[in-house]
Amino acid sequence: MPRNRIPYILLITALLAVPLYYLRDDMDTEPIRKDRYWIAKSNNKKNYPVVFGGDSRIFRGISPDHFEAEFNGYEAYNYAYWSNGYGQVYLDGMEKKLDTTAEVQVLILGVSPHSLTSKAARCSHFRYEMGRSKEQVLQNLYFSKFQEIFSGYEFVNGTPHILEQRKRKESFEIS
Repeated sequence: MPRNRIPYILLITALLAVPLYYLRDDMDTEPIRKDRYWIAKSNNKKNYPVVFGGDSRIFRGISPDHFEAEFNGYEAYNYAYWSNGYGQVYLDGMEKKLDTTAEVQVLILGVSPHSLTSKAARCSHFRYEMGRSKEQVLQNLYFSKFQEIFSGYEFVNGTPHILEQRKRKESFEIS
């Protein structure tokens, strides 16, 4: 008898899991998506004729797509990191992103009072991202989509977040 129940239990589980997967709150997978975003950004091997650098003001405020549309299609890359300054390791990283074969080569630095401090010059976020192990990079670049599928759900008061209508506006997605 118990053997006949197994297919029904699997079917019911699948029928319950699929709607939960599609209805869950994006906040449940945000840490995975954030890691994937920063790893993809930090490990992008392509070089660009225009590279933006700086702290979060540049990271959140400059769109390479808008720049390309306004300036004759010059390809640009936003290489800014949170709380970033201009330490030597970061400046070297920016220089490596620059396409040395391009007709026009431009580094654009966003300067703020914070970016000129000794604390910002340590480039903590940049160093953290560049210091990730090869295994972390491969895992996040190639397997994080699967991790999202199997990541845990957080229930509040016995109901999924989606029923609470709690959505966050910002998202870390790679285009």
